[in-house]
Amino acid sequence: MNVLQLVLIERIVIPILKSLALAFEAHAKQTPDTTDDLVAGLCLALIAALETPETISKLKEVK
Repeated sequence: MNVLQLVLIERIVIPILKSLALAFEAHAKQTPDTTDDLVAGLCLALIAALETPETISKLKEVK
């Protein structure tokens, strides 16, 4: 990955996914629907896939 991709992942993609996960979790508590839980879980899985030790170490090198 190049520097721009790493910065975009750290500053834009991960915060958006975290916000989406929180929103879907909150909505799932109000209206029990397995789809909301599924989407929240998918967002969290994407965050985990992006926040790999390799990505984090590359970000530290860039900073």
